[in-house]
Amino acid sequence: MSEMVEQERLLEELTRTALGRLILTGEIQGGHGVRTKERWRVYGSYAVVVVTRGRGRYQDSLGVDRKLGAGDVIFVFPDLPHRYGPPPSQSWDELYVTFDGPIFDLWRHEGLLNPAQPVCSGGELGLDWGRRLQALLGSHGPQASPQERLAFLHHFLELLAEPLLRETQEKSPTHDDWLARACVRLETQLEESLSLELVAQEVGLGYETFRKRFQQAKGVSPARYRMQCRIALAQQLLRFSPQRTNQQVAESLGFADAFHFSRRFTELVGETPRAFRRRGQQKVPSVESTEGT
Repeated sequence: MSEMVEQERLLEELTRTALGRLILTGEIQGGHGVRTKERWRVYGSYAVVVVTRGRGRYQDSLGVDRKLGAGDVIFVFPDLPHRYGPPPSQSWDELYVTFDGPIFDLWRHEGLLNPAQPVCSGGELGLDWGRRLQALLGSHGPQASPQERLAFLHHFLELLAEPLLRETQEKSPTHDDWLARACVRLETQLEESLSLELVAQEVGLGYETFRKRFQQAKGVSPARYRMQCRIALAQQLLRFSPQRTNQQVAESLGFADAFHFSRRFTELVGETPRAFRRRGQQKVPSVESTEGT
């Protein structure tokens, strides 16, 4: 991620699944951030960077200009020109992870990963978050099974959501915290069955209250919202991995079989997966306000 002075590279191609992959992770001690001959650096994938020592600044082509300190978390977006690092005469330490894939594109589409908010203030909370991220990264072996890789990705997603949600809540103190937490829960682990009663319990609401308030806030029921997220992710898989069969996509998203997947896809998108794949449709639809359970 940065010009390297001392670097301990942890792992390359940490995990790969149909939903996303972690490409590279490492630590840099005594680094200088992003230094290029040009004004900006453009990176080809997502990345998260935790400043573990020192101070500096983040700037990008959207006009964001933020001071940085130990514990702050930087999110790098594909094709967003940016730069960051300590003052010229100083250095800092950082932990970074680069990643890409349909699940992260979906998060960006739904606004959880937001290029307008590339820095999350951390302090001691951020330093603790960085230590937990480092522990998670160190727990994953290169010979992991497909099930273990998928479980690892889910743990990474849950951890990644923490600073994003905290920053959103701090900037919008009147926003309902329960709704943001519920959306993250419904948008992750899309290939697994999920008890909506458990989600309601986790956000501190009774199920009927949760269902009604969610419907009022998002325009769809929690179950419908989750299904829309699954189908939106299926569209990403069909776009970027057209060689995958309907059965493979169905299995990666937890559908019973290709028939049930195709039926729900057609219901929400208005065409079959085969037709969608053939047309090479580019747009991933947003979660629209529709009736359903």
